[in-house]
Amino acid sequence: MLEWGSKKRLRGTNRNAEKAIQMAMLSPSEERIRALCSKAVAADDHHEVEPLVAELRIALHEHIEQIRQRVKFFPVAVLLSRL
Repeated sequence: MLEWGSKKRLRGTNRNAEKAIQMAMLSPSEERIRALCSKAVAADDHHEVEPLVAELRIALHEHIEQIRQRVKFFPVAVLLSRL
């Protein structure tokens, strides 16, 4: 049988697990952006960074457009209620 304090810790653990699962379930475009950022940070000189940054800009633009397409059909009333 669990004590109250144990249950509280379990709830926190569940939230952490949910967060980890969400991080693991990135979209392909988010994975690509994350990988490009990691490569750019690990690069040794600007000759390596420049093409990565160019590719990252394209990936970010594409990702933003994907999000815009999803939001386009989101009910306006819900958006306005959040302002």
